[in-house]
Amino acid sequence: MKPLQKILCLGSLLAVIGTYMTPVYAASDAQLLSDKLSRMSALSGLFAQTTYSETDELISQASGEFHLQVPSKLNWQTFEPFPQSLISNGKTLWLYDPDLEQVTVSQITTQLESTPAIIFSGDFALLEEKYNVLQFSENVFQLTPIIDNGLFKSILIGFENDQLISLEMHDQMAQKTHYIFSETSDKTIEDSGLFSFVAPEGVDILIND
Repeated sequence: MKPLQKILCLGSLLAVIGTYMTPVYAASDAQLLSDKLSRMSALSGLFAQTTYSETDELISQASGEFHLQVPSKLNWQTFEPFPQSLISNGKTLWLYDPDLEQVTVSQITTQLESTPAIIFSGDFALLEEKYNVLQFSENVFQLTPIIDNGLFKSILIGFENDQLISLEMHDQMAQKTHYIFSETSDKTIEDSGLFSFVAPEGVDILIND
C-alpha cells in the first residue's frame, strides 16, 4: 500500500461503534456533519487501533499518539507493535520507519480527496461532493464514496460532546478497522515542528511519485 493511502488504515483518521442504529435524519446530514467538523480545528490524544477480518477474527492491533490540525496537518506516532511515524505539513507527507531506517516522502495531491483525511482538510464542500453522508444518530455519521475509490466502502465517524472519539472503516476486502481516541484535547497546536520532518543521518530517503 502506498504511504499516502496509509492515512486510510492507520493508526489512516481516527468508543467503537458496535451497533448500527436506524437512520433518524433524512435531510441535510452532510451539513450537520460539516457543522460538527467546523468546530474542530485541532485534535490531539491517544489512539488504539484494531483490525478484524470479514469473519471478525482479530488481524492486528496498534496504539500510539496523534496530533491533527486543519488544514491537513498530521503527526501520527505508532508505538506498538513497532514504531512508525506519519507526518504531514499539509503539502508533504513523510512515512518514517526507524526499524527499516528509511523514510518515504510523498507530495500531497488530490489523492487525499479519496481518503478519510478529507475530514481534516477543512474543505466541507468537497467532502459533500465526494461522499454520501448519512446520520445514524445524533453523534454517528456514515460516509460512503459517491464514486468507488477502490480503497474503502464506508467509514463511520463517532462524536461525543462535539469531539471526535472514533472511526470505523470498512474496506474492499470486508475488513473492519476501528480507531478509538482517548485523552483528547482540541487546543490549537503551537509547536509547528510537530508537522515537519528531517530524516536522521544514515536513513534512506525514498521519493514516492
